[in-house]
Amino acid sequence: DAWDSTSGAYPSCHTSQAYWQGTSLSMMLPELAPQILARTSEAGNNRIVMAAHYPLDVMSGRMMGQHIVERRMSDPAFRELFTEAEAELRGVLEAGCGAALADCIASDTPYLSDEDALAVYEQRLSYEFPQIAASGEAVTVPANAESLLITSHPDLTPEQRRQVLELTAINSGYPLDEGTEGSWQRLNLAAAMAAQVQVNSDGTVGLVDAGAEQPEPTTPGTAEPTV
Repeated sequence: DAWDSTSGAYPSCHTSQAYWQGTSLSMMLPELAPQILARTSEAGNNRIVMAAHYPLDVMSGRMMGQHIVERRMSDPAFRELFTEAEAELRGVLEAGCGAALADCIASDTPYLSDEDALAVYEQRLSYEFPQIAASGEAVTVPANAESLLITSHPDLTPEQRRQVLELTAINSGYPLDEGTEGSWQRLNLAAAMAAQVQVNSDGTVGLVDAGAEQPEPTTPGTAEPTV
């Protein structure tokens, strides 16, 4: 509980701020989500480099920042304002580069390749801590977390977006994994936003060209939202 914490380090509020800003920006520009979120992760990692925070502080800051965005995106009134801001941002970028945004991105030199950006982001989800609980457990997607995929996967239903979050989540058992309470720790938002999905005949979704055997999307539980 961040508000009851007696530690001046935990959680990292600078990291939280970076992640609610970076996550919001990645939702406005989902085609650049891996690069934006990898850059966002650097803001948290720099807190460790500067000896201002421990990795767990930064991990919790990420969780807080993305939970904040979920709370805002779960508000229909805010979502309308967000959509207006997204349109304005994309218009400004296209005016600045003088072409369609997709063409500008294609002709630009990326900050990182998608593959490298996704690898950097995933490494900083757990900072390669040893697992302190069982691995291979089913993930419980936090309540309303699917709202973070509204712009990257607009044609999917909320249930299907939850399945994408489940299929791209990291393994269980790392520190700060809250298990069945709804694990923000395990959500790999960069991978989820970049995921190419196919809708199966039964309405479930699978990852396209995932390269590895995929778990069945069960979404075993959705945690109740907290106020």
